[in-house]
Amino acid sequence: MRRVQALLVMLVWGGIASAFAQTGKIAGYVRDAATGDPLPGVNVVIVGTTMGSATDIDGYYVILNVPPGVYTVRATFVGYQPVTKTDVVVNSGRTTELNFELTEAPMQIGEEIVVVAERPVVDPERVASSEIFRPADVAVSTPGIYDLADVFDLTVDVSDGHFRGGRTGEELYLLNGINIVNPLNNSRAFQPPTIALEEVEIITGGFPAEYGNAQSGVVNIALREGPGQEWSGNVVVRLRAPGRKHFGPSVFDSTANPYLQAFNSPEEWMGESGEGAYYGFIGYGFSPPDSLTGGRIAYGMWQQARKELGRNYGKMWDSDVQVALGGPLTSWARIFLSGRFQSEEWVLPYTHPLETRQLLGTVTFDVGSNKSLRLAGAYNTSEDISASSSFWNWLWDRAIGVAPQKETAYALGLRFSHALSGRSFYEVNLSTLWTRFRQGAAVLDPNRFREDAADAGVWRYYNPPDQFRVGYMENDFLDERTRTWSLDAAYSNQLTSNHLLKAGVQARLYELDVRNRRNLSSPSDAQDEFFKSNPVDLAFYIQDKMEYGGLIANVGLRLDLYNQNTEYYTNQFNPFLNPNFDPTQPPVGENAYLSPELADKKPTPWVYGLQPRLGISFPVFVGTVFYLNYGAFFQRPPFERLQVKRLQHANQTTIFRMGNPRLEPERTNMYEVGVAQQLPWEFVLDVSGYYKDVKNLVQLAYFRQGEELPYETYINRDYADIRGFRISLNRRTGWWRASVRYHYSVATGKTSSPFDAPPTYTKLEDGEVAVSGGVLNLNDVLLDFDRTHNLLAQLTVSTPGDFGFRIGDVNVLGNLSISLKSRIQSGRPYTYVGPSGGLEGVVLMNRRSPTEYQTDLKITRRFEEFGDRVDFVAFVEVINLFNNRHFDYDYVFRDPLLIRSFEGDGDVPIEQIIPPNGSWAANQEWRIYDNLPRSFYFGVSLEF
Repeated sequence: MRRVQALLVMLVWGGIASAFAQTGKIAGYVRDAATGDPLPGVNVVIVGTTMGSATDIDGYYVILNVPPGVYTVRATFVGYQPVTKTDVVVNSGRTTELNFELTEAPMQIGEEIVVVAERPVVDPERVASSEIFRPADVAVSTPGIYDLADVFDLTVDVSDGHFRGGRTGEELYLLNGINIVNPLNNSRAFQPPTIALEEVEIITGGFPAEYGNAQSGVVNIALREGPGQEWSGNVVVRLRAPGRKHFGPSVFDSTANPYLQAFNSPEEWMGESGEGAYYGFIGYGFSPPDSLTGGRIAYGMWQQARKELGRNYGKMWDSDVQVALGGPLTSWARIFLSGRFQSEEWVLPYTHPLETRQLLGTVTFDVGSNKSLRLAGAYNTSEDISASSSFWNWLWDRAIGVAPQKETAYALGLRFSHALSGRSFYEVNLSTLWTRFRQGAAVLDPNRFREDAADAGVWRYYNPPDQFRVGYMENDFLDERTRTWSLDAAYSNQLTSNHLLKAGVQARLYELDVRNRRNLSSPSDAQDEFFKSNPVDLAFYIQDKMEYGGLIANVGLRLDLYNQNTEYYTNQFNPFLNPNFDPTQPPVGENAYLSPELADKKPTPWVYGLQPRLGISFPVFVGTVFYLNYGAFFQRPPFERLQVKRLQHANQTTIFRMGNPRLEPERTNMYEVGVAQQLPWEFVLDVSGYYKDVKNLVQLAYFRQGEELPYETYINRDYADIRGFRISLNRRTGWWRASVRYHYSVATGKTSSPFDAPPTYTKLEDGEVAVSGGVLNLNDVLLDFDRTHNLLAQLTVSTPGDFGFRIGDVNVLGNLSISLKSRIQSGRPYTYVGPSGGLEGVVLMNRRSPTEYQTDLKITRRFEEFGDRVDFVAFVEVINLFNNRHFDYDYVFRDPLLIRSFEGDGDVPIEQIIPPNGSWAANQEWRIYDNLPRSFYFGVSLEF
């Protein structure tokens, strides 16, 4: 009770002090156009909002706490012409410099000067590698950009979910300041659709002190807000044309699968001379009068099991509908709502299409007296399929052989800000994230076991003689629930025109509830994975953004703390051992040898870490900015590795896996230096190099006492060494826009994931600890997700409305946009041991999978014939234009037998596979590639 009270006190206290950088600021000087003298007292306001400021004695003004977006800003002063600047872009955590020159002249009422604001070609505040994408700028014309995951495809710093060579799960995702990371496994809770987003900032270099519990990157996502003047909306409908979603022939095509040809006649099932040898496979008690009758009956049963033989599929249209609507509710409130409704066929025929439903929105209240209240929310539910790599277990009985998955999440955030003066404000953000993940075959009662049906099936042990099973059910049932309560508060003060000080506190309280039942083959095999807990995180930070002319420096210090708010077993080698066990007495009751209740336990301690951050940028020449940064980053391991408890269902003292609450945080020290240069034709060249020193990475390990069975847990044992450089060349304005991005990296270490090559720790009778297995005795190797080269090129060409020839009143080639996006990236390392199959003397990670290529095309046509208030766009997309194939790394290059087939040393080519205990091959082209074949999409976009 005392601990819970302490946690509540800390949460309440946290509310008086941090909010993430979800806002930017507009600042600049107002001068007399004729004399250049500063003008004090000029009113500078953001049109359509209550935000504004007045210039000081030096003509300087600053408007703080401005949400990301595109604005119109007006400067007015008695006796001077009003000046309005449009298309003013504000980004999260950035200063938009906006200077005004006012002309002293008599003006008629209502007359003013309107100027389109010019964005700097080179970002003067670039202190680290980051990219800001505004979906309004890229989603319409760029192929394949419809949700957050697609936005990552616009950068080369992120590959396969890895940010600059880090492991997955090392990122922080913020949606309007709401942490949308699932704390159980550090995954992203959902993928927001682009129609709901104002901007996405992807930070892969050193990030400021206000961001914590992340090592490799921060993704700052800002939702759109409703306009304050009038209602507007847009609708995007996208359809995928029918076609199979895999390479190679149909999985039901007998001409492409030798195992189907081998059994496709009654003669093959006739007695011992036939391939089928039916009597060894038909259910118990089957005794036909003769081999001919038996063969026909067996063949009929096999035909029933292969009832989809020759079936065609891929005839359905996938659909993706996104809608958005926003506008004023009252003079002091405005709203924005969006939704996504997606329906997709699985790669193979399934009982129903997989659906995703999303709702996101914001409500903004201007409550007066320089106060504002913003409410943001999101709801997501999505379906997927879990299927084992041994596809012969489920291919012909997918309704029960695969496990449907359903992920549900909702997020809600309430942010209150109060401007204490024109130069200071505080902000309090209260938010919550709820997630639930469920998986399990629909036909198996989670209180029953797969073996209950084994002897009742037509095929003994579910196996026809071709080894492709029927009636074989998926036997893992997962139910994982989390809730994250967050309270962030920050105080910001523009102390002078040169210093913006920010200090804050962040508090997180988690509710974890895991109810997984695994391996329900039989009572003896079943495993229970149940645990509940309420961990807590705290953080304090202070940072100063210094701006002196062109010099910008972000200096910060952050302190992170966490406590898992539970107990841990002190005996790491035998956690349930009763310390008071007396071997001379019967092992029952209080003298039980193993007992979770009697074992020695201690409360988890507080863990903390101090992290300095520094980022500097300054001009070297006109149009040239040099930047460098350093940061120490601290990340708590995911709770599934800290607190998981997986026990044998039939004997709750038998441990299969137990989390380690004593794990230390993983740590990264990151260094980066770079330069951005403006070039002719409004090109920008950006070159940066970085180094990451990663320590305390978590690794699976086995622990045991003496000769007892080991159990699995986690330890801090691994590390990584990551270095690389990045070159980008961008032109973002004009009738043609282009970019080339290249990323070179080398990521080395001992293991690529926590589950590679676990060591075994054995406590011997003399108390010494013996260590066996693992790979720490070997040299560092390339990590299996390393992609040395990653090149992305984009080109978009747009025509004006009056371009080309006319047919009637229509310019056929006018308002046309053609966009190409092409990526080339290195394959991933794998180990080939040669025909001998032994590891001795073999250099690990000595080969790479094939280089991957993909080009996407999008053609859009904007129609002006619908009037000024309606913007209608039709588009066609071709994804994977040249039909390139990408091998599924996890399926092919983690399996020694498939690696041999790929290298030409196997019994069959890589396009085929022979299931264990089988004699006939199956075509697996559909399984060895993980990308879509050439796909055509058609759609329309309507804005009003």
